[in-house]
Amino acid sequence: MTELDAKGQSRAAKKRARAKEKKKQKDLVETNKKSSISFSCVEECKDRFEVRESSAVSYKGDTEAPKKKKEKKEKTEISLSSTNIIDDTSSVMTEVNSGDILRKENSGSDEVKNISDEKVDLSLFPTLQEILNLDRGSEENIDRSMTMKERGIALLQSIISPADITTDDFFSKYWEKKPFLMNNDKNANPNHSTRFAPLLSKLYIEDLLSNHACGYGSDINVTNYRDIGHGSKTRITLDPPPINGEPVIADPKDIWSNFESGCSIRLLRPAKHSDILHSLLSMLELTFGCTMGANAYLTPEKNQGFAPHHDDVDAFVLQLEGRKRWRVYEPKEKLARSSSQDFSKEDDIGRPIFDVILQPGDVLYMPRGTIHQANTPLGEKFSLHLTLSAMQNWAWCDLFDIIMPQALDAATESVSLREGLPRNFLDYMGIIHEDMDDNDEQQIRVMQKKLSQQSKKAHREGL
Repeated sequence: MTELDAKGQSRAAKKRARAKEKKKQKDLVETNKKSSISFSCVEECKDRFEVRESSAVSYKGDTEAPKKKKEKKEKTEISLSSTNIIDDTSSVMTEVNSGDILRKENSGSDEVKNISDEKVDLSLFPTLQEILNLDRGSEENIDRSMTMKERGIALLQSIISPADITTDDFFSKYWEKKPFLMNNDKNANPNHSTRFAPLLSKLYIEDLLSNHACGYGSDINVTNYRDIGHGSKTRITLDPPPINGEPVIADPKDIWSNFESGCSIRLLRPAKHSDILHSLLSMLELTFGCTMGANAYLTPEKNQGFAPHHDDVDAFVLQLEGRKRWRVYEPKEKLARSSSQDFSKEDDIGRPIFDVILQPGDVLYMPRGTIHQANTPLGEKFSLHLTLSAMQNWAWCDLFDIIMPQALDAATESVSLREGLPRNFLDYMGIIHEDMDDNDEQQIRVMQKKLSQQSKKAHREGL
């Protein structure tokens, strides 16, 4: 066989291999289209604080529960690629892809119309419990094609679902703009009050304090916002100071004694001991593109743990157990970079823009800088909420704080940047403002051209 023939056979073999691989990929796409649809979820952690490779679990289920014998099952399927929701009984397919809503009527027509202006039926959307994989299917039903980022979007959609808006709507209308209340005022979801039950509970906190060493100031705070006379109030923290730089380990008896006396318990790092909270934060970090945090607040009846203040984070308040009254005020500083001191009675924080009582399952979003205070109302033995925080030190100005000093330090190493400014530098730097009408685009272009010419001339003369 000649060398030319050998090369020809080699090229033919490679061509056949590429065709085979292309057909394999096409078959895989077709298989995925026909396969059962699945919700996203996270596999259980194999060790504490360590999450295994994520996976998606196939889910088929009725929207009605419990199922009755001899009752015809309604098929509900959910697609991984763009979270499709298909209801065979209504012959309607709704496709949700991070807020992109489409509807296709199965009437023999392939026409797809945009329904972003219509009410979005999110009742079939996966619940938080399903997304976080508490009720796992069998191993053979696991579908590993959904990414963690896609799960994060589905998780956020589940959290904000009472508002009947998409994630894109939320980011465009509310994110970093204004507070937003998401509740079940229309009684659209019969399971609304228990939808956050898997995350955290008072019983879980009792177990945590009994079986884990929690340090004051590192894992837990005990606080109270109380009267100090003359109509004034102040926040008091009962945490003992560290000993030799190490936090004092909390005694559960002391914690619950202070709680019975009206103090609030704040868990500073609940995800440290909770695999489900760890998974929740991990998924949301990919959605928001920043580090996420979580604190939990347990407050007894008729009490308040903290004075009015604002934080340096965007906060999602998830009401878990009991009810809590929230008063929210306009910010003194929009998108504040640091948390405020406690506001006192003398501080003018204005009238609340929100004065609401959160029920279990409700969510309140507040951009950083939003002034707020919360207390457990009369008639509630206790109230427990979880705050998810985002965007701490994650603004453009925070980035510039890091890169600008480095850029300036690097500039001093450049000989050309250590050269003096042109001699007529001050003459042309202000010319763009000379007799200029802001609305006259033509004049702007002329000035820019003139500036460019003088800059080149100055460079030649000065350097």
